Amino acid sequence: MEKLLIPKTIKNTTKNQVGNNWHLLLWNDDVNDMLDVIQAIYSVCKLSKQQAVKIMKEAHEKGQAFAKAGNRKELEAMQQALSQRNIGASVVREDIDNS
Repeated sequence: MEKLLIPKTIKNTTKNQVGNNWHLLLWNDDVNDMLDVIQAIYSVCKLSKQQAVKIMKEAHEKGQAFAKAGNRKELEAMQQALSQRNIGASVVREDIDNS
């Protein structure tokens, strides 16, 4: 099974931000309308519309984007909710070595 590696930029931006060590990563979506993806991030992840736009743009431009940190069960529920909307996301541990 292929390992998902969290880019160091994601690790560094969230390490001091949150005590939980699980991350929800949003994948680029070439199928859904950008506004639908923003609405899904906004409603499922309980983020501001500005944050949702930023996450959608980053995933679109870089292939993936950090969406949220939290406990595993909470993030897996969000991943499933996004998946039901045909939006790709993964839940990964923060402490994966990326060196």
